[in-house]
Amino acid sequence: MSVVRLGRWYRAIAWAVWAGLHGLPGVRTGEAAVTSPPDSPFLVENWSTSEGLPQSSVLTLLQDRHGYLWAGTLNGLVRFDGLRFTVFDAVNTPGLESSRIVLLYEDREGQLWIGTETAGVFLARPDGLRPVDVGQKTREGRLRAVVEDPHGGVWLYTEDGYLGRYTAGQVNVWRMPAEVPGVCRALAAEEDLLWVGSDQQLTAVGPLRAIEPPRLPIQLVLPVPRLDLIIPSRKGGHWRLLNGRILLCRGNELVKDLGPYPWRSNARPSAACEDLDGNLIVGTLDETSGDGVYWFDPAGRATRIGRAEGLTTEGILALLMDREGNLWVGTDGGGLHRVQRKRFQRHVLGRAVVAQTVCSDPSGGVWTGFTRGLVLWQPGGPQEFGPEHGLRTPFEQNVSALWLDQQQQLWVGTGSGLFRRTGNRFERVPGPPALLTAVNVIFEDRKGQLWVGTHAGLVSRSGNNWQWWRPPQGP
Repeated sequence: MSVVRLGRWYRAIAWAVWAGLHGLPGVRTGEAAVTSPPDSPFLVENWSTSEGLPQSSVLTLLQDRHGYLWAGTLNGLVRFDGLRFTVFDAVNTPGLESSRIVLLYEDREGQLWIGTETAGVFLARPDGLRPVDVGQKTREGRLRAVVEDPHGGVWLYTEDGYLGRYTAGQVNVWRMPAEVPGVCRALAAEEDLLWVGSDQQLTAVGPLRAIEPPRLPIQLVLPVPRLDLIIPSRKGGHWRLLNGRILLCRGNELVKDLGPYPWRSNARPSAACEDLDGNLIVGTLDETSGDGVYWFDPAGRATRIGRAEGLTTEGILALLMDREGNLWVGTDGGGLHRVQRKRFQRHVLGRAVVAQTVCSDPSGGVWTGFTRGLVLWQPGGPQEFGPEHGLRTPFEQNVSALWLDQQQQLWVGTGSGLFRRTGNRFERVPGPPALLTAVNVIFEDRKGQLWVGTHAGLVSRSGNNWQWWRPPQGP
């Protein structure tokens, strides 16, 4: 992966990568710790300050168009390439007036929007960082939400109620009406509407294509008892987490109701995203920690991810689903986590053995050869084959090679020669003396000729005829 633009901002990135390769400050390396237990359905990895993060609380996450992961902390902006953390802060990055990063967003032009806690909003462009005037440069005026509408306008919403729209290099700012209460600030753009969320009100702004500043056309005002989050849905519409329920809406019409919140009553939803299939994922937070992450399936059933599954803390500040289907979790004091659904299920025989070879079975099962046995794994459970099936000695039970040929004949290579399956038994294959020695590999070519690699050389079978390709003897 390479840096393709050479403005000051991108030159800073390039310098930081070079610095990391040469052991200079600014780039920190560290290997993630696997924190999930072996029997968890998830593989969870964790990075914290000991692995290179400048701070253990991650407030915001972003994957840019080049695949880099960006994280915002209160000690700087971090870029992660999978191996190294590169830290940008107010000391080493010209134009960045604060290291306290609270929100990140990338627009369709690849520009990076950076919201700080007290220094306002900055736009990273090829020619450097430029401030964007929206709201007030105070903690109460920090950026709380960013979204891009279908027409290319980037909307920014601050905690003190200022709504800004950036388009064609110009910024228009509106102060939301005084009747918009609370400090919940959320945005979702859909078709020609912008949904603006606060604690107890949803406001639909639009039509967006007809906006002529300074007028802000308000199409709908919807009072609600309590709004926690709204986020856009990749399949159209938006999710509303309000009044203790999880709703998918299109416009103001209900599409799906996932029911009441499944997390503890004292926890609130603090972050949300969708997986690649459009299923909702919600992170929670409360006064002491949180209740972890809840990953919903299409039927609305939620799987909880918490300490038992490998998270080092259950207070969640940020969620991101990357383009490969990995869930990134920014936590309150527990660092950065990557959560992957395990694609393989572990099968245990109950004794110490080494799996040496695998092969599919026509029934849909999988054959596995072990140092001490042969097993056919099927949905109903494993079936083991041993002395009563023709594999009598320890050498014969040391299965090192398996092959299912074009006629669905299973060939078994063992430490004591070649066998083939006949019914529910395994019979030794007659042939050259090499077939009585340990078999390392079996292969069938496109002509149907079987090749067997043994300790005594290579053996081939064409029809019912065997040929032994013996190694040269002596000088």
